[in-house]
Amino acid sequence: MRKLAVVAAGGTGGHLFPAQALAEAMIARGWRIVLASDERAAAFAESFPAQERIGLSARTFRRGDVVSMAQAGIAIVRGVMQARAAFTRLDPAVVVGFGGYPSVPGLLAAITQRRPTLLHEQNAVMGRANRRLASHVNAVACAFPVLQKAPGRVAENAVVVGNPVRPDIRALADLPYVPPVEGGPIRILVTGGSQGARLLSELMPEAIAKLPEDLRVRLKVQQQTRKESMDGARRIYANAMVEAEIAPFFRDMAGRLRDAHLVVGRSGAGSVCEFAVA
Repeated sequence: MRKLAVVAAGGTGGHLFPAQALAEAMIARGWRIVLASDERAAAFAESFPAQERIGLSARTFRRGDVVSMAQAGIAIVRGVMQARAAFTRLDPAVVVGFGGYPSVPGLLAAITQRRPTLLHEQNAVMGRANRRLASHVNAVACAFPVLQKAPGRVAENAVVVGNPVRPDIRALADLPYVPPVEGGPIRILVTGGSQGARLLSELMPEAIAKLPEDLRVRLKVQQQTRKESMDGARRIYANAMVEAEIAPFFRDMAGRLRDAHLVVGRSGAGSVCEFAVA
Protein backbone atom coordinates (compact mmCIF):
# COMPACT_ATOMS: atom_id res chain seq x y z
CA MET A 1 0.00 0.00 0.00
CA ARG A 2 1.25 3.50 -0.82
CA LYS A 3 2.68 5.55 2.03
CA LEU A 4 0.54 8.29 3.51
CA ALA A 5 1.66 11.77 4.55
CA VAL A 6 -0.36 14.22 6.62
CA VAL A 7 0.15 17.85 5.66
CA ALA A 8 -0.71 20.23 8.51
CA ALA A 9 -1.05 23.86 7.49
CA GLY A 10 -2.66 27.10 8.59
CA GLY A 11 -5.91 28.05 6.92
CA THR A 12 -4.56 30.81 4.66
CA GLY A 13 -3.03 30.77 1.20
CA GLY A 14 0.43 31.65 2.48
CA HIS A 15 0.58 28.32 4.29
CA LEU A 16 -1.70 26.20 2.11
CA PHE A 17 -0.34 26.99 -1.35
CA PRO A 18 3.23 25.78 -0.71
CA ALA A 19 1.72 22.82 1.15
CA GLN A 20 -0.36 22.08 -1.95
CA ALA A 21 2.76 22.24 -4.14
CA LEU A 22 4.49 19.69 -1.92
CA ALA A 23 1.39 17.49 -1.86
CA GLU A 24 1.21 17.41 -5.65
CA ALA A 25 4.91 16.53 -5.90
CA MET A 26 4.53 13.72 -3.36
CA ILE A 27 1.47 12.32 -5.12
CA ALA A 28 3.52 12.20 -8.33
CA ARG A 29 5.99 10.05 -6.39
CA GLY A 30 3.31 7.63 -5.25
CA TRP A 31 2.29 9.06 -1.86
CA ARG A 32 -1.23 9.50 -0.51
CA ILE A 33 -2.00 12.86 1.13
CA VAL A 34 -4.28 13.91 3.98
CA LEU A 35 -4.73 17.60 4.85
CA ALA A 36 -5.08 18.69 8.48
CA SER A 37 -6.20 22.28 9.09
CA ASP A 38 -9.03 24.39 10.49
CA GLU A 39 -12.31 25.48 8.93
CA ARG A 40 -10.73 28.47 7.15
CA ALA A 41 -8.87 26.09 4.84
CA ALA A 42 -12.07 25.37 2.91
CA ALA A 43 -11.83 28.77 1.21
CA PHE A 44 -8.36 28.10 -0.20
CA ALA A 45 -8.08 24.31 -0.38
CA GLU A 46 -10.71 23.55 -3.00
CA SER A 47 -8.04 22.18 -5.34
CA PHE A 48 -5.84 20.69 -2.61
CA PRO A 49 -5.13 17.09 -3.71
CA ALA A 50 -5.96 15.33 -0.45
CA GLN A 51 -7.81 12.04 -0.21
CA GLU A 52 -9.17 13.23 3.14
CA ARG A 53 -9.32 16.47 5.10
CA ILE A 54 -9.16 16.52 8.87
CA GLY A 55 -10.71 19.53 10.59
CA LEU A 56 -8.83 20.24 13.81
CA SER A 57 -9.76 22.52 16.67
CA ALA A 58 -7.25 25.37 16.90
CA ARG A 59 -7.17 28.96 18.01
CA THR A 60 -4.66 31.78 18.24
CA PHE A 61 -4.34 34.10 21.22
CA ARG A 62 -3.50 37.67 22.15
CA ARG A 63 -0.34 38.06 24.18
CA GLY A 64 -1.03 39.12 27.74
CA ASP A 65 -4.72 38.24 27.51
CA VAL A 66 -5.19 35.44 30.04
CA VAL A 67 -8.68 34.55 28.84
CA SER A 68 -7.58 34.40 25.20
CA MET A 69 -4.58 32.26 26.09
CA ALA A 70 -6.75 29.86 28.12
CA GLN A 71 -9.26 29.54 25.28
CA ALA A 72 -6.45 28.88 22.81
CA GLY A 73 -4.96 26.25 25.11
CA ILE A 74 -8.27 24.42 25.42
CA ALA A 75 -8.81 24.53 21.64
CA ILE A 76 -5.31 23.20 20.93
CA VAL A 77 -5.66 20.36 23.44
CA ARG A 78 -8.94 19.40 21.78
CA GLY A 79 -7.26 19.57 18.38
CA VAL A 80 -4.38 17.37 19.55
CA MET A 81 -6.83 14.72 20.74
CA GLN A 82 -8.67 14.88 17.41
CA ALA A 83 -5.39 14.52 15.52
CA ARG A 84 -4.17 11.64 17.68
CA ALA A 85 -7.37 9.72 16.98
CA ALA A 86 -7.09 10.40 13.25
CA PHE A 87 -3.41 9.43 13.12
CA THR A 88 -4.08 6.19 14.98
CA ARG A 89 -6.60 5.35 12.25
CA LEU A 90 -4.49 6.56 9.31
CA ASP A 91 -0.99 5.62 10.55
CA PRO A 92 0.86 8.30 8.51
CA ALA A 93 4.50 7.72 7.59
CA VAL A 94 5.25 11.42 8.18
CA VAL A 95 3.50 14.59 9.31
CA VAL A 96 4.64 17.78 7.57
CA GLY A 97 3.81 21.19 9.05
CA PHE A 98 3.68 24.43 7.07
CA GLY A 99 3.11 26.88 9.89
CA GLY A 100 0.12 28.82 11.14
CA TYR A 101 -1.62 28.03 14.40
CA PRO A 102 -3.91 25.36 12.82
CA SER A 103 -0.78 23.29 12.13
CA VAL A 104 0.07 23.07 15.84
CA PRO A 105 -2.39 20.33 16.94
CA GLY A 106 -1.37 17.99 14.12
CA LEU A 107 2.35 18.35 14.74
CA LEU A 108 1.94 18.08 18.52
CA ALA A 109 -0.09 14.90 18.05
CA ALA A 110 2.59 13.42 15.79
CA ILE A 111 5.35 14.39 18.24
CA THR A 112 3.56 12.78 21.18
CA GLN A 113 2.99 9.62 19.12
CA ARG A 114 6.67 9.62 18.07
CA ARG A 115 5.86 9.79 14.39
CA PRO A 116 8.36 11.28 11.90
CA THR A 117 7.85 15.03 11.64
CA LEU A 118 9.05 17.83 9.40
CA LEU A 119 8.19 21.50 9.30
CA HIS A 120 8.71 24.07 6.57
CA GLU A 121 9.17 27.80 7.19
CA GLN A 122 8.19 29.98 4.25
CA ASN A 123 9.54 33.25 5.62
CA ALA A 124 12.98 34.63 6.47
CA VAL A 125 11.72 35.17 10.04
CA MET A 126 10.36 31.99 11.61
CA GLY A 127 6.70 32.27 12.53
CA ARG A 128 5.39 31.89 16.04
CA ALA A 129 3.82 28.45 15.58
CA ASN A 130 6.89 26.98 13.89
CA ARG A 131 9.17 28.61 16.45
CA ARG A 132 7.48 26.75 19.28
CA LEU A 133 7.68 23.40 17.51
CA ALA A 134 10.99 23.57 15.65
CA SER A 135 13.09 22.10 18.47
CA HIS A 136 10.82 19.07 18.75
CA VAL A 137 10.47 17.90 15.14
CA ASN A 138 12.82 15.59 13.26
CA ALA A 139 13.76 18.06 10.53
CA VAL A 140 13.27 21.70 9.53
CA ALA A 141 13.21 23.01 5.97
CA CYS A 142 13.30 26.70 5.12
CA ALA A 143 12.93 28.99 2.13
CA PHE A 144 15.87 31.35 2.71
CA PRO A 145 19.54 30.86 3.69
CA VAL A 146 19.16 33.03 6.79
CA LEU A 147 16.41 31.94 9.20
CA GLN A 148 15.79 34.51 11.91
CA LYS A 149 14.19 33.91 15.33
CA ALA A 150 14.71 30.16 15.08
CA PRO A 151 15.38 28.57 18.48
CA GLY A 152 18.70 27.04 19.50
CA ARG A 153 20.61 25.34 16.71
CA VAL A 154 17.54 25.02 14.48
CA ALA A 155 18.73 27.69 12.04
CA GLU A 156 22.12 26.00 11.65
CA ASN A 157 20.58 22.60 10.94
CA ALA A 158 17.68 23.76 8.76
CA VAL A 159 17.79 22.62 5.14
CA VAL A 160 17.29 25.38 2.56
CA VAL A 161 14.80 24.13 -0.04
CA GLY A 162 13.09 27.35 -1.12
CA ASN A 163 9.34 27.81 -1.24
CA PRO A 164 7.36 25.14 -3.11
CA VAL A 165 5.39 26.71 -5.96
CA ARG A 166 2.22 25.24 -7.41
CA PRO A 167 2.86 23.47 -10.76
CA ASP A 168 0.44 25.59 -12.79
CA ILE A 169 2.23 28.75 -11.68
CA ARG A 170 5.68 27.20 -12.05
CA ALA A 171 4.82 26.40 -15.67
CA LEU A 172 4.51 30.14 -16.39
CA ALA A 173 8.30 30.47 -16.15
CA ASP A 174 8.56 28.99 -19.65
CA LEU A 175 6.21 31.56 -21.21
CA PRO A 176 7.45 34.90 -22.60
CA TYR A 177 6.08 38.19 -21.31
CA VAL A 178 3.82 39.85 -23.87
CA PRO A 179 3.68 43.64 -23.35
CA PRO A 180 0.53 45.65 -24.11
CA VAL A 181 0.22 46.99 -27.63
CA GLU A 182 0.07 50.73 -28.20
CA GLY A 183 -3.46 51.94 -27.61
CA GLY A 184 -4.59 48.47 -26.54
CA PRO A 185 -5.82 47.19 -23.18
CA ILE A 186 -3.52 47.12 -20.17
CA ARG A 187 -4.35 44.29 -17.79
CA ILE A 188 -3.53 44.91 -14.13
CA LEU A 189 -3.79 42.23 -11.46
CA VAL A 190 -3.92 43.42 -7.84
CA THR A 191 -3.55 40.79 -5.14
CA GLY A 192 -3.48 41.27 -1.40
CA GLY A 193 -2.54 37.85 -0.13
CA SER A 194 -5.24 35.28 0.57
CA GLN A 195 -6.78 37.51 3.25
CA GLY A 196 -6.55 40.75 1.28
CA ALA A 197 -4.25 43.56 2.34
CA ARG A 198 -6.31 46.49 3.62
CA LEU A 199 -3.85 49.03 2.21
CA LEU A 200 -4.14 47.67 -1.32
CA SER A 201 -7.89 47.14 -1.00
CA GLU A 202 -8.49 50.79 -0.18
CA LEU A 203 -5.69 52.70 -1.90
CA MET A 204 -5.34 50.99 -5.29
CA PRO A 205 -8.78 52.06 -6.60
CA GLU A 206 -8.12 55.65 -5.49
CA ALA A 207 -4.64 55.66 -7.04
CA ILE A 208 -5.84 54.27 -10.37
CA ALA A 209 -8.73 56.76 -10.42
CA LYS A 210 -6.19 59.61 -10.38
CA LEU A 211 -4.51 58.46 -13.61
CA PRO A 212 -5.15 60.41 -16.84
CA GLU A 213 -8.44 59.52 -18.51
CA ASP A 214 -6.81 58.36 -21.76
CA LEU A 215 -4.88 55.79 -19.72
CA ARG A 216 -7.77 54.78 -17.44
CA VAL A 217 -10.01 53.78 -20.33
CA ARG A 218 -7.39 51.23 -21.43
CA LEU A 219 -7.17 49.54 -18.04
CA LYS A 220 -8.63 46.12 -17.27
CA VAL A 221 -8.25 45.69 -13.52
CA GLN A 222 -8.68 42.46 -11.58
CA GLN A 223 -8.41 43.16 -7.87
CA GLN A 224 -8.52 40.85 -4.89
CA THR A 225 -10.19 42.87 -2.14
CA ARG A 226 -11.46 42.38 1.38
CA LYS A 227 -15.21 41.75 1.41
CA GLU A 228 -15.90 44.92 3.36
CA SER A 229 -14.03 46.97 0.72
CA MET A 230 -15.61 45.47 -2.41
CA ASP A 231 -18.54 47.88 -2.84
CA GLY A 232 -16.33 50.92 -2.32
CA ALA A 233 -13.75 49.67 -4.81
CA ARG A 234 -16.40 48.94 -7.44
CA ARG A 235 -17.88 52.42 -7.00
CA ILE A 236 -14.50 54.17 -7.37
CA TYR A 237 -13.59 52.19 -10.49
CA ALA A 238 -17.01 52.77 -12.07
CA ASN A 239 -16.81 56.52 -11.47
CA ALA A 240 -13.32 56.54 -12.99
CA MET A 241 -14.54 54.62 -16.08
CA VAL A 242 -12.18 51.72 -15.31
CA GLU A 243 -13.27 48.19 -16.19
CA ALA A 244 -12.72 46.18 -13.01
CA GLU A 245 -13.39 42.70 -11.66
CA ILE A 246 -13.47 42.71 -7.85
CA ALA A 247 -13.48 39.56 -5.71
CA PRO A 248 -12.24 38.50 -2.27
CA PHE A 249 -10.29 35.59 -3.74
CA PHE A 250 -9.22 34.41 -7.20
CA ARG A 251 -8.95 30.64 -7.65
CA ASP A 252 -7.44 30.68 -11.15
CA MET A 253 -4.33 32.64 -10.18
CA ALA A 254 -2.07 31.01 -12.77
CA GLY A 255 -4.25 32.15 -15.65
CA ARG A 256 -4.53 35.66 -14.26
CA LEU A 257 -0.77 35.94 -13.76
CA ARG A 258 -0.23 34.71 -17.31
CA ASP A 259 -2.52 37.34 -18.81
CA ALA A 260 -1.49 40.31 -16.65
CA HIS A 261 0.78 43.08 -17.92
CA LEU A 262 1.36 44.39 -14.39
CA VAL A 263 0.93 42.68 -11.03
CA VAL A 264 0.67 44.61 -7.76
CA GLY A 265 0.69 42.62 -4.52
CA ARG A 266 1.74 42.54 -0.91
CA SER A 267 5.18 41.09 -0.28
CA GLY A 268 4.28 37.87 1.49
CA ALA A 269 6.89 35.15 1.03
CA GLY A 270 4.58 32.94 -1.01
CA SER A 271 3.44 35.78 -3.26
CA VAL A 272 7.01 36.95 -3.86
CA CYS A 273 8.11 33.47 -4.90
CA GLU A 274 5.12 32.92 -7.18
CA PHE A 275 5.54 36.33 -8.83
CA ALA A 276 9.26 35.70 -9.32
CA VAL A 277 8.55 32.38 -11.03
CA ALA A 278 5.72 33.73 -13.18
